[in-house]
Amino acid sequence: MNEPLKFLRTLFSVLALATLLSACSSTESAKYSGNNYSTLARVLYVDQCIRKHRRELKEPLYACACMIDKIAEQLTFEEYEKAQTYLSAKAVAGEKGAIFRTEEAKASREQLEKAISEAESACFVK
Repeated sequence: MNEPLKFLRTLFSVLALATLLSACSSTESAKYSGNNYSTLARVLYVDQCIRKHRRELKEPLYACACMIDKIAEQLTFEEYEKAQTYLSAKAVAGEKGAIFRTEEAKASREQLEKAISEAESACFVK
């Protein structure tokens, strides 16, 4: 099967799974319900995770879907989005990147990194 078609099949599978998980998730976690993440955010996370772990995991779709659910139990979507922005932009050099290297940004990144680490353990990624 050619790569673009394979990618689209995977993406649609991820989207369907994320929609199902967000629709069926009715249990409250200790802090957050996990339903505050948009389907698009879940799909983008799972897609990125699959690309990162496809060689080391037999079934990366399920592990990555598990990970975003575990992260959603620990962080609100607003906290996740903010931390993800800080994480992806921390390498911006000079004055333009100063806002991404504040103590608030560092704390936010560390919170996300901790949530990812715990999710990897809970979902048997590492």
